[in-house]
Amino acid sequence: MTAANRIFFSYRSRDRDNAQRLVDHLKESRLDVWFDVYEIRVGDNIINKLQEGVIRATHMMILISRSYFNSGYTEAEYQSFFNSLRGKLSGRLFLILKDVQHSLLSKKASFLINYRFCRWSDGVENITKQILTSLPVTRSPIMRIDIINLFRTFDIRVPI
Repeated sequence: MTAANRIFFSYRSRDRDNAQRLVDHLKESRLDVWFDVYEIRVGDNIINKLQEGVIRATHMMILISRSYFNSGYTEAEYQSFFNSLRGKLSGRLFLILKDVQHSLLSKKASFLINYRFCRWSDGVENITKQILTSLPVTRSPIMRIDIINLFRTFDIRVPI
């Protein structure tokens, strides 16, 4: 996965086990997912690490459970993400509803109701497939360099 597809994963700590199961599955599919359990170490400033993760992300995934909107951290995460999207041409928001009705979004965060979502009950494998097919296809800069070097080996002119 290239830097063009970095996913910041936001969830409520009560849902950590479910979140980690999904993140591990996404990582097995070679997705670059920022997940606090793997990114924040003892002694790190939590707020700084969260902000760093959000700023570097090109996409955001939110596991929305009944308690998601009752946390100051989670609200700060998605607001920071939307602020960081200003001026960018792309950036997907992947919503996963877990034991939550879509109507809750209109009460808690009405701007989210315009996004297509997955349901946790779809299962980790189906959610992963939906995300993989929704991400923009990007070229790896490393692959481009390898191809250029291959062309140079055979003395083929390549516009750079």
